[in-house]
Amino acid sequence: MSASSPLLAAYKGPAGADVLMFAKLWSQASGRPLRVVTIYPGAAPISMARVDAEWVAYNREEAHDLLDEARSRLGTFDAEFEAIGSDSASHGLHDVQEAAGSDSIVILGSLKTRGVRRTAPGNTAERLLHGAPGPVASCPGIMKPVRLGRSGGWPWPTSTPRTVTQLSSQQGIWL
Repeated sequence: MSASSPLLAAYKGPAGADVLMFAKLWSQASGRPLRVVTIYPGAAPISMARVDAEWVAYNREEAHDLLDEARSRLGTFDAEFEAIGSDSASHGLHDVQEAAGSDSIVILGSLKTRGVRRTAPGNTAERLLHGAPGPVASCPGIMKPVRLGRSGGWPWPTSTPRTVTQLSSQQGIWL
């Protein structure tokens, strides 16, 4: 696994802030570059829906607003930001990961389940977990700001996927 392979943070919806924090901490600890991606409904194939260029422009603008929000959440942290039009979030993220290489890691949010302290993947995560060209991480729904480093503590619930532990140990990083 290459340290230059990006972490692909899927930013959208209520889990967006958790994904950003999780991805930022992982990027800082591993040295991997961070790429924040949001997927929006792109142009439809040739059909009646294709005529609605204003709708596509509106979705693109909303996606860029989400990325501006992500930029402000990350502050001065170095990251790439990209809005991608696709027919579904899972297809768009699959294409992004395929282009970034099989060593890249897609980081998705988790559904917020009341009273349950575990990761609950949504539809996009389920689809990617079954067909992504590379690793997929689903972060827990409640991230608290902590300092992560070689001597830092474990900031997530114990149900965080084992992949994070394995990847961090390969990089020589203590979580």
